Amino acid sequence: MERAKEFINRLRGLQAELNRIGAGERVAFTTWWPPSVNHYWRRTEKGRLALTSRAREFRANVLADALAARSAVHFTGPVGVELILHPPDRRVRDIDNVIKPLLDALTFAGVFEDDRQVKRLVVVEGCPTKGGAVEVAVRPLGYTMDEWRSRCDDSGDA
Repeated sequence: MERAKEFINRLRGLQAELNRIGAGERVAFTTWWPPSVNHYWRRTEKGRLALTSRAREFRANVLADALAARSAVHFTGPVGVELILHPPDRRVRDIDNVIKPLLDALTFAGVFEDDRQVKRLVVVEGCPTKGGAVEVAVRPLGYTMDEWRSRCDDSGDA
């Protein structure tokens, strides 16, 4: 637990350093704990997938939190996303089950156009918090999607 707190403090220090040296416009806010991907979708009577009521409520809350935290920032190029997860309790859980709902909610909130723009993702499990919470930071990576694709095309792989 002490190592986790130390790592989170170090991560916050790095975030502050990047902001100080002008790493680009950044969106940062704290939002609700997401429903697990296992409880995000349901099958309709016709067999289609639809969002659960918990998922719709979560997306609406992320939208409200994102709007309150930013001033007309909408990322169109590659982004880096940093998440500090504060689970609602001490149960053992797979942190990857909350990533997809978070990225989808950030897309819904208009923080970026599509979660395919996420080219760097840092996820840290923080300390449990009553009700759960997620600290979110999104920043541009400094190049366009076309530059990203050409960078990959020039590598000679695939």
